[in-house]
Amino acid sequence: MAKFADQAVQNDTDVLMALKLSDAVIDDTRTIFAENPTLKAALANPAAASADKARAIARIFPEAIVPYLCVLCRHGAIGRIDAIFENYLTRRAVAAGRGIGTLWYAGAKPDRAMLSALVLEKFGVRDIDWVTVKDPKLIGGYKIRIQDYVYDHSVAGSFGQLSHRIRTEVRR
Repeated sequence: MAKFADQAVQNDTDVLMALKLSDAVIDDTRTIFAENPTLKAALANPAAASADKARAIARIFPEAIVPYLCVLCRHGAIGRIDAIFENYLTRRAVAAGRGIGTLWYAGAKPDRAMLSALVLEKFGVRDIDWVTVKDPKLIGGYKIRIQDYVYDHSVAGSFGQLSHRIRTEVRR
């Protein structure tokens, strides 16, 4: 399940997407990191020389992604590479009309056709895989999350919005 991506991860993902690398390059790079857990720690080590890191990256990774990884190392950002790839894959899937959504509901599950229409209208996502979670704290209704956007159509969410409006009006 994807976590909310902070602004630094969003920015690094924007750069990665702009490179228009092949799926094979991305998959190979992710595999290398996954199969060598100490590699990321070594590349993130501030005591290691940048030149040594660059040489290691050039030897280990596909040529097309080497400059990107070297820049991440120079800026101390290689530690967030897993989050960058997770965000990249989510955004790539959404751009292709696919996505993963989380649905929290209280009581009966909302109608899938209605949710699909909502997601298509708001995000342009035609094919979505749902992770569903029954959450009685919502009191009623539902809440969905696609990428970093949360659409709250729950009773608890409505109470929260009303409470916020009342507090705002009282302060005036």
